[in-house]
Parts: sequence; C-alpha cells; structure tokens
Amino acid sequence: MTEKQLKKLCIDAVISRATKQKPVIRQIKILKDGRKGKATQEKQFSRGVAFLEFSEHQHALVALRVLNNN
Repeated sequence: MTEKQLKKLCIDAVISRATKQKPVIRQIKILKDGRKGKATQEKQFSRGVAFLEFSEHQHALVALRVLNNN
C-alpha cells in the first residue's frame, strides 16, 4: 500500500462517521524493510506498519475506531 492509498483510506474512514468534518493528515510514515544489500536498492517492501499524524486528535480516534471495527 502506498502513502497515497493509506491517506485516502484513513480520510474515507473519518468521513464515514463524521460527514461534516474534513480531516487533515499532517504526516504519514510507512516502515520499510531495512535489510541491507541488493533488495533494498531495487525495491523496499512494507513491514505492514504505518504511523499517521492527524491535525486533530478527534479525527485520529475516529479513524482508529473505524479501521478496527469498533
């Protein structure tokens, strides 16, 4: 999953519950495989972990609840 796809997923999650809100994501960091060698030069693979920073705490909570099916 790319940063663009992750951003769209999280914004859609917030909008699904808070329809009048416009969430703003300040920063996205996707952890990549840090193995040394030829594989990292060709293509890095995601470890399956990402960190997002929202401009408002409430938007982060809503995204977390929607994506965790709570």
